[in-house]
Amino acid sequence: MNHRPLLPLLIGAFAAPTLAQTTIVRYEVVDLGRAEPHSLVCPCFFTRAINDVGGAAGFFFGTDGTYNAFVHEDGVTVDISGPGDNRTFGRGINNLGWAVGWTNQFSIQHAFLWDGKTLLDLDTLGGTYSDAHDVNDAGQVVGMASTTAGDEHAAVWQDGRWTDLGTLGGVFSEALAINETGTIVGWAWNEAWDRRPARWTADGDGPFELPTFSPPTFHAIAHDVNNHDVIVGEVEIEAFEGLPRWRAAMWQDGAVVDLGLLPEAGQGTSTYFATAHVSTAARAINDDGLVVGMSFPEAATPVLRPGPFEYRDGVMTNLNDLLVAESAGWIITDVMDVNNAGVIGGSARTAEDHHSRAVLLVPLVTLAADLDGSGLVDFSDLLILLAAWGPCDGCAADLDGDGVVGFVDLLSLLSQWGTG
Repeated sequence: MNHRPLLPLLIGAFAAPTLAQTTIVRYEVVDLGRAEPHSLVCPCFFTRAINDVGGAAGFFFGTDGTYNAFVHEDGVTVDISGPGDNRTFGRGINNLGWAVGWTNQFSIQHAFLWDGKTLLDLDTLGGTYSDAHDVNDAGQVVGMASTTAGDEHAAVWQDGRWTDLGTLGGVFSEALAINETGTIVGWAWNEAWDRRPARWTADGDGPFELPTFSPPTFHAIAHDVNNHDVIVGEVEIEAFEGLPRWRAAMWQDGAVVDLGLLPEAGQGTSTYFATAHVSTAARAINDDGLVVGMSFPEAATPVLRPGPFEYRDGVMTNLNDLLVAESAGWIITDVMDVNNAGVIGGSARTAEDHHSRAVLLVPLVTLAADLDGSGLVDFSDLLILLAAWGPCDGCAADLDGDGVVGFVDLLSLLSQWGTG
């Protein structure tokens, strides 16, 4: 008697159901290293921005415990904070390696531009303070600068001077991002002192208020804009025990979309281990529409798990669920930026070392059924799928995305058995 292998029989007998996608993007964690000298008490590094050519900018704690800005280029992390006892905080970087942020090297707090060689003082709009958040490849810097009246306004710096971008009737506003075509986003106060999401055109027109959810809410922030003028940020939705709750939001073609919550949301725990509301905030978007951001506070199940997420094809996923096996020892604590290659910039730690490291998450296309990220679909993945059997909204074992781990998901896994 001839015996046919069991696996082809199973798959052939149930070929009618549409199987799930066969591939998924997972991430390898790349440590950006440390600049010297740094604090021995807290040798902590944090990525705040990345570019499309492997560069990054952020900050770390120096030997005196103050902020020092760093730039990472060509595999090397360098302190750019300048001489003396000063605080310098890196926020943005363009594809030329120019970085921006703030420093007290020149005054109490001034925006700076690092041009690869020199830390340039960008001064103010006649007041005391300024801050820079982003810079595009044309050298346009956006941020905030105080006026002679003491107000702090969104502003764009170019050709050696700031241009005041105004407000929505209040006294404060701030520009947080600029794309390569010159569109600027951020927030601005209105006359009622509500912080509203705002957009300015490349011609400097604005601010134009972006819509929020219905009914209208008091506060919202636009954090980033891609080169197709799709904007992401966060919108306050309601109060919970006297504190606001926020949702990650996307603005496109004049409409706002709520990006929702991670599947584990609703189980938040405050610093004092009391039940807390859960919020999300979208921090960055690339030209392919990949959104990254944070869910907070940390989830109680698993215990106090950080909530950095990607939002891809309408699905929000905790990035800690998407690491390849070789990076499984890392815990991603926050993410702040994503480039057009899908590389994500953020911070991470290990279970053995709780000091934050500046990292990149490099995307790798793997099999969706490789649930443990080992590079091979095998018995370990089968056990993970069986353990998740039943309702499981948003979990990795739900390969067909129907909110239930069931027989179709099992068939999908078996169809990829032994491959990697």
